[in-house]
Amino acid sequence: MLLSQKLREYFENDTKVETFESINSFVKSDIVQNPLQKIEKLEYFDANFDNLKQAILHFEEEEHQLKGVIEQELGSKIDDGIVIQDSSIPEDNNEATIDGFYDPDAENIKIHLDEIYYYGDGILGTSFEATMIVTIYYCIYKSDYYALESPFEHVPDSVSDWNDHYYEANDECEVRVTGSISFDLDIHTEDSSVETLSKNISFKDIQISDIENVEFVKW
Repeated sequence: MLLSQKLREYFENDTKVETFESINSFVKSDIVQNPLQKIEKLEYFDANFDNLKQAILHFEEEEHQLKGVIEQELGSKIDDGIVIQDSSIPEDNNEATIDGFYDPDAENIKIHLDEIYYYGDGILGTSFEATMIVTIYYCIYKSDYYALESPFEHVPDSVSDWNDHYYEANDECEVRVTGSISFDLDIHTEDSSVETLSKNISFKDIQISDIENVEFVKW
């Protein structure tokens, strides 16, 4: 709102009203500049998206920033209580519940940078998959436990009494996690060539935006 000095002073303590002393200060404000920058970025993306995707691929191969975030944060995104299923899990319904994790190694993370999508508001994203070790628990009928034949059947790492008929088993297994990662992109050049872009971009606000599936791989 453009107002005289006296009116601006009147509204200065009103958190619902933002005032400006001139048209120039209004135009320079975030209220105007942020939407304009988003429009400019969208127009740039539309015109140069193929080159941007190639530049992002080259940049990530050198810097490993997206992979680093997945490596550090993936475990915390897998909520305790996720149930996995496999015929080799010696539980009545072949199910086990995740209750812990080990951070995945970088070499076990694959990011699909050939499939980058524009989400809007300057945000890009792509899918990934990673394998990691998790700790699990499940109940096993006591007579079934003693009937297990290693190495032909999986025997739990440890068991403890659950009740008169069941043990609670504590175990570890490898799972495959698929999800999505998103990031904002800063561009520090007007040159749209892949070679120049790959040396003049940077990621910010990287986050794992979605976990789509967690599936059993092996013991």
